[in-house]
Amino acid sequence: VTNFRRVIKSFTLHKQTNDNNNEDKDEKDQDEDLIGREVWYFQIEGQAFLWHQVRCMVAILFLVGEGKEDVSIVQYLLSALPTEECPIPLCPRKPQYNMAAEEPLVLQECGYQNLQPEHTP
Repeated sequence: VTNFRRVIKSFTLHKQTNDNNNEDKDEKDQDEDLIGREVWYFQIEGQAFLWHQVRCMVAILFLVGEGKEDVSIVQYLLSALPTEECPIPLCPRKPQYNMAAEEPLVLQECGYQNLQPEHTP
């Protein structure tokens, strides 16, 4: 590893669509079937992730969604590095939040650019 700077290139939230064909059910029955069963997923692209970093990021978003934190907390927490506009970091260290539970989180894919794996017999 030659670069330890953590960069989040994208972090998007998607609602899983129901691909089941329920043409024989009317719209009301379909809506009742989905109550409490919505599946959402995060798609995150970045580099140099820390251990449990994604669980911490998701925990903050859950708190915002539950109304326990204001949406402005996200921008505040992303202000950890000095910039030209703000030379003094607003949030210079890791905040003290509980991590999101690991059970519903699934790591689907990891990608590595320019990686030349070596095999030793």
